[in-house]
Amino acid sequence: MVRTVQQVHNTGLYWITLFLLTTFGLYIVGWLALRPFMQHLFMAETIGSVYGKYARCIAALSDTVALIVYLTGQINVM
Repeated sequence: MVRTVQQVHNTGLYWITLFLLTTFGLYIVGWLALRPFMQHLFMAETIGSVYGKYARCIAALSDTVALIVYLTGQINVM
């Protein structure tokens, strides 16, 4: 988020357009990738169904850590 704020200030509309196109592309890929895993709500559940409960726990913990880092960045920007 810090980089996004800086880049919007530096490059303006070009960065906003690039960010929106990237987000739209990830949305489309995510929508297509969900087809085989419609019964799972979280990615950790999908990993758990394929690889077992230990992999599910590792995926859940890594996602939790990533979200904590993301939240810390948002607080830093504020």
